[in-house]
Amino acid sequence: MTYIRVQKLRRDVDGAIIGGSAAIMETQYNKEASGHSVHTTRKTLGRIVDLAEDRKSGIFLSPTRGLVAYDVGTDEFQNIDARDPRVARLPFVPKDRCHAIFGDVYLLLSLMERSGFLGVLRQVFKETADYERLLLHVVHSFLQDGGSKKCGTFLQQSVLSFILPDIAPSTLRSDYRYFALMGKDETRSAFFKAFVRWMSSRDLSFGKGCYVDSTPLPNDIRNNPYNHLRCQGSQGCSEQTRLSLVLDDASGLPIWYSVIPGNLMDMNTLTTITNDVRSTLGIDTASYVLDAGYVSKTVIGHFGEHSDKTLIARMPHRKGYPYAELYRKCGL
Repeated sequence: MTYIRVQKLRRDVDGAIIGGSAAIMETQYNKEASGHSVHTTRKTLGRIVDLAEDRKSGIFLSPTRGLVAYDVGTDEFQNIDARDPRVARLPFVPKDRCHAIFGDVYLLLSLMERSGFLGVLRQVFKETADYERLLLHVVHSFLQDGGSKKCGTFLQQSVLSFILPDIAPSTLRSDYRYFALMGKDETRSAFFKAFVRWMSSRDLSFGKGCYVDSTPLPNDIRNNPYNHLRCQGSQGCSEQTRLSLVLDDASGLPIWYSVIPGNLMDMNTLTTITNDVRSTLGIDTASYVLDAGYVSKTVIGHFGEHSDKTLIARMPHRKGYPYAELYRKCGL
């Protein structure tokens, strides 16, 4: 069932609407949910300009469509003329935009399509709504070029607002849906599977893994379960969350990543990530580039003379650390 949800509706002394917003809602039966139904927001209608008594139709100032009429019965939008008497009380009538940013968006999307990368993303994100939201964030990340323009503002000012009319800018202020989707292990696995297949079809040598030492991530979030204390020689001790990467050895393109606690820098971590890459992508990690925190008897022993792996590691900056003796005993 489809209906219009009205919030904070206000009228003046004459009964004219002076405030309030609305959205198109859908109700679906779910026997496990409270009340046996689930309510979801399908589209944001925006500010209420006029509303029928049965609340099944009205005129709205949509953040993406401008001044429009919507009817639940037909589930259709209609453009409203600025001379319509029902909008006469508006302090201003929004005009159609005469221009929008086009060139850079068109160039980037064209390059992504010609390279085949859009096809990779479409394989991963089957739902059109998820794919469009991802596409918007990807384009915004590239084209903001270090600027401070928010994603919602970027959408409103670019041609993407016409290409992706179902995305309301207001939902981008804190895009929970997008970040929840991107944070799933299923999304990560599906993307790298599709990416490796695509790259292997272009280059048969693609897919020789190289594990690169983890790098610290911003860790301002409170109660971050990955934040753990790490002590690193002359750099002292700090709480860290770290990003580990496995790259294609020849091209340097990423084929896997893992977020790990700051204190997990040992052979078990290397083994776990290596096994994840092999079981998910069928790729063996042939070389490792490690920081001093990994250097231990166990790690050097594992990559000794009889190993088919390549190891490059920075020795710990500690006075009296027996790296030469450790290598002679464990590495040879």
